[in-house]
Amino acid sequence: MSTVVHSEMIKTPIPVFGLSGSYAQALYSASIKNKTKDKVATDLNKLGGLWQNQKVSDYMNDPFVPSSKKLGKLDFILILLC
Repeated sequence: MSTVVHSEMIKTPIPVFGLSGSYAQALYSASIKNKTKDKVATDLNKLGGLWQNQKVSDYMNDPFVPSSKKLGKLDFILILLC
């Protein structure tokens, strides 16, 4: 017998809208369900802090750097955070 698990999203404490809001909602919901909200918040703060670095910001905002290279760097950074 197959069981289908229907999981509802846990709403964010404040309303969020648009595409970024959808991602924020999903991340928040997953972190609550997995009891990792504090870890996710810490990782997001670290990631946000990287964008304060001028070299990182310039690189990630440079339209001449292919997205594939940016994603590769981002994957590497995320591995370091974990």
